[in-house]
Amino acid sequence: MLFGIQTSVLIVAVFTAFVGYQFRLREKKRDMAHSELIKSYNDFYSPILFVIREINELPQSEERNDLINKLFTDYGLGSSKGHLIGSVNMLNTYFELNALFRAFKHQPDAYEAKFLKCLKEFEVMIDQEFWDAHDIIYKEHNRYKDHNFKPLKSLFIDLLGTLKFVSDFAMSVCLLTWFTIGYAHIFNIEAFSVKAVGYITGFTVIVILIFVGSFMYSKLFYSKTNNRRERKK
Repeated sequence: MLFGIQTSVLIVAVFTAFVGYQFRLREKKRDMAHSELIKSYNDFYSPILFVIREINELPQSEERNDLINKLFTDYGLGSSKGHLIGSVNMLNTYFELNALFRAFKHQPDAYEAKFLKCLKEFEVMIDQEFWDAHDIIYKEHNRYKDHNFKPLKSLFIDLLGTLKFVSDFAMSVCLLTWFTIGYAHIFNIEAFSVKAVGYITGFTVIVILIFVGSFMYSKLFYSKTNNRRERKK
C-alpha cells in the first residue's frame, strides 16, 4: 500500500497515463507533419513540378526561356519557398540548380547543358516527393473508391479501424504491466496479488486475440496505398 492505494493499482495507473501521453504526443507530431506536408505539396511540389515538366518538354525557344525565368522568379532562392523542401538531398540540388541558373543567365552557351541536366535531375526528385506526398494526403481515396461510398460498409470498416487503435493501446498497457510484474517478482516486491495476476492474464489473452484479429484485418483491408499512375521506366 502507498498513500492508502494498492501498489499494483498505482503502478498500472501510472503506466497507463504514460502510454496515453505517448499516444497523444505521437498523434500531435503526426498532425503537425501532415500539415507541413500539405503546405509543401500545395505551395511547392505541385506547381514547380508542372512548370519544370513543361520546360523540359519544350524545345529551345523564347517560350522556354520565359518559363525558366518565371520558374526562378516564383520558386528561386529569392522567393523564400525553398524551406518547404523536406529532403536534404533535394535541398542541396535546389541550391546547385539556383547557382547554375545564375551562371546560365550570364553565359548561356557555356552552362546551358549543365543547367538543363541539373533541372532534369531536380524534376525526378520533385516527382518522387510529389507522389509520396500525394499518397499520404489522399491515402483514403482508394478505400472510398473500393467501398463505392456505401455508408454501412464504410462505417463497419471505420469501427474496425478504431478497434485496432484501441487494441494497440491495450497491448502496450499489457506489456508494461507484465514488465512490472516481472520486476516485482525478481525483487520480491508484493505489488500484485495472485488474484490480480489472474485477472491480468485473462485480460491479456483477450487483448492478444483482439490484437491478432485487428492485425489480420489491417492486412486484408488496408493494402499499401499507391495512387500514382503507372509510368514507363
